Amino acid sequence: MQYSQAELTMTGERGSEFKVIIRKNLLDPLDFSVILLYLPKDEGRGFVLRRYNGKHFHKNNLEGNDLHDYHVHMATERYQQAGLKTEGYAETSDEYASVQKAIECLFQDANFQRGTDQRLNGYGVD
Repeated sequence: MQYSQAELTMTGERGSEFKVIIRKNLLDPLDFSVILLYLPKDEGRGFVLRRYNGKHFHKNNLEGNDLHDYHVHMATERYQQAGLKTEGYAETSDEYASVQKAIECLFQDANFQRGTDQRLNGYGVD
């Protein structure tokens, strides 16, 4: 097995459900994704709000610019209206350079409150 994955489903203060998915390549520490999904009620699949990616190539299709570093994908109305992946737009980030730090950035950016949940142990979440 080349990849490791962990998932955590949470309920927001207003009853909305969210899922954090962490994927990392066991052979390449630069190949990882930390994903925040919104799970609408009565719909079959989640909606990616943010995705913190490792260091690899990404092209913003509407803007036409290329990224070659750590980057954060974010859901935008503009990409959704264009029929592209909702989270197709990304910006480079110097806030993290590891999967553990990317998790911390997601938790901070999404204003998550840390608890005692142990399901993400080994992924940098205490």
